[in-house]
Amino acid sequence: MEGARRFPAGFNHAWDMTTRVVASALFLGIMALKLQDLEAFMAARDAIADPGVAIQILSRAAMVLFVALVGSLFLVRLRPVAKAEGARPRLAALAGTFLSVVLPIVPAQVAGSRFRSLAATVLILAGTAVAVVAVTALGRSFSLMPEARRLVTRGAYRFVRHPLYFAEDIAALGVVIENLSIFSVVIFGIDVAIQFRRMAYEEALLERVFPDYQRYRERVRRLIPGIY
Repeated sequence: MEGARRFPAGFNHAWDMTTRVVASALFLGIMALKLQDLEAFMAARDAIADPGVAIQILSRAAMVLFVALVGSLFLVRLRPVAKAEGARPRLAALAGTFLSVVLPIVPAQVAGSRFRSLAATVLILAGTAVAVVAVTALGRSFSLMPEARRLVTRGAYRFVRHPLYFAEDIAALGVVIENLSIFSVVIFGIDVAIQFRRMAYEEALLERVFPDYQRYRERVRRLIPGIY
């Protein structure tokens, strides 16, 4: 925050708008690709009545919706009142956001099966659906980087403090099951470890900025209601 004060207000505003537009364009571009993938998937399959196919369609549609929400929120989100200091929180945020993108392109080393594919799709659908709910609750407070905009305790955040990270890892686990290999398992393990670091960075920032966060943290579990 101190470094930002060295620049004129006009520069800071221009930089903020640039990062919003660039990030939004990136995610909306990904949304367009996901939408094309959904359309191609549906065009290649006539048996939509097949439960497995129907779940895959729902899973891909949920992903389109999630990426569209993220891309749109970059344009309308509130300006942060505080940011985590140092490079490590930002590197963890970037790694945690984009490391899971590698998972779908990792070649599978274990022969697939219909049951495993169905289980993987159900996990991906469940994780993506919860992610949509979490992002909707965040609304204009959404951010990839550890930044404080306002304290969100509504929606999915009434039950756990980090529903979005939990949802992303559930979906990532589904991808690992689909593309099962030693490499995908290792990448998933690294991703989970990084997500825990992201939680720690964000919690430290929110506790410093918002006086009510300590009470919220004592009342609401981190990832699993009533357990952890």
